Amino acid sequence: MLASGWEVSTDARTWTFELREGVPWHWDHGEFMSKDVIHSLHRAVNAEVSEFPHKDRFPQQDGSPGRIVERVETIGDYKIRFDLAVPYVRLFKALSGSEGLFITSKEYFESAGGAANYANNPIGTGPYEFLYSKYPEFTLWEFVRYDHYRVNPHFGELRLHFIKDEATRFAMLATLEADITVVGRGLTSQASQLGLLVIQTTLPTHQLNLSFGGNYIPGTLTFEGSSAVDESLPWYGSSEDAIKVRRALSKAIDRVALNESLYDGKGHTAHVSLFHPQLGSWRDDWEGWYQRLHGYNPEEASRLLGEAGFPDGIDGYKWVVVYVNGSTESGIVAQIILDQWEEIGVDIGIQRIQRDDWMAKLRDKETAGLVYAWRSPWQPAETSLEQYVYSEGSAVCCSTIELDRLIEDLSSEPDPMSYDEKLMEIGEVILNTAAIIPLFWEYTDVIVNPNVVAEYKTNGILHIHDWEYAKSEWGPSDRWWERLGD
Repeated sequence: MLASGWEVSTDARTWTFELREGVPWHWDHGEFMSKDVIHSLHRAVNAEVSEFPHKDRFPQQDGSPGRIVERVETIGDYKIRFDLAVPYVRLFKALSGSEGLFITSKEYFESAGGAANYANNPIGTGPYEFLYSKYPEFTLWEFVRYDHYRVNPHFGELRLHFIKDEATRFAMLATLEADITVVGRGLTSQASQLGLLVIQTTLPTHQLNLSFGGNYIPGTLTFEGSSAVDESLPWYGSSEDAIKVRRALSKAIDRVALNESLYDGKGHTAHVSLFHPQLGSWRDDWEGWYQRLHGYNPEEASRLLGEAGFPDGIDGYKWVVVYVNGSTESGIVAQIILDQWEEIGVDIGIQRIQRDDWMAKLRDKETAGLVYAWRSPWQPAETSLEQYVYSEGSAVCCSTIELDRLIEDLSSEPDPMSYDEKLMEIGEVILNTAAIIPLFWEYTDVIVNPNVVAEYKTNGILHIHDWEYAKSEWGPSDRWWERLGD
């Protein structure tokens, strides 16, 4: 929202952004301007520790051009231009906070003495400004004392507690020590019994998928000659038999029963992994394709296994159950599906592992012979493809020469309509080949104290920029700071 608009050249190689004027930095540290965007982009690209996934695509601090963006220039205080080496219609998404680019004040950052001091006393442009930190216990924020361009929150003060244990979070809400929190689905019915309000997020927060480890194709950029490749796996590769095995395992999953066990029937079936109608780039006939290719049918699943060369079923592999902060939900998913697979002669055991150990296996591509369920966040399909499917991604679960080629071709497409068509072509390949097995889109339940919070519409990305939309019964603060002297 800090950009009020943008223009793109017909070849998608020159982007010009108009910045919103009159946006103050907190605590009277000047006004947000184009120099702050340049400063923040340099930080994201060059910082040793950065969550920005597009570092190589932007100019480096030494002036060398990026792989996609050759040059970034300011045009006065409220305009900025990006000159690209190749067309890149995703530029506006790559420059968003959801992709890891966070805008900071150049002058304040330099006067504060760098990243460490800035983190201890941060400033921003949102409706709440930082007051005090007692991290890792809590941080304290206060509503800015002016009309904010985006929204005037209903609450003058905000205290954020950092508590991993959900039982502790729930207890704080039940004893009125907190007013908003998120807990697992197992505690929502108890929350309702206590008179607390359960609010479902307006959008899904994650998609639950199923993948088969070791499904990396030689010839892709990362895995050529890699020991991670195991061509003996029954689900390996793009051959007709491998696709039949993956489809068989998908069609043997009774998602209605799984939905009841996991979500009390409230889960939303995912028809194509990494794609959702509300994210755009969606074909209306995909749901019909899904029913034909992945719909529950154990008899057809057995037939597909036989045609693929496994008439007696499959055994000898492991399903990885990853434990996160003591959570057992992934174990429930595994046990239900494994019981269903036994009906078609598939006998797979369980291997339990802690999250950090599993992340190391994913990073080192040591997943051959392992089956695992995993969650992708609510984000544009192309972002997920770059992370989980492209062979140079950060958490690749499958990789093929065809998908690599399609993703690379997508990134250089200048025409928005052609871009959309190419993105849907990738979705069709994933759907048709069962490269990733879709299970459910998950919504998050937010629990609130109804005596304090009357309404809270949230997309589930619970961050400092989202709490401002919590509403009270008495309405917004109505310039409360002007009445302090009364």
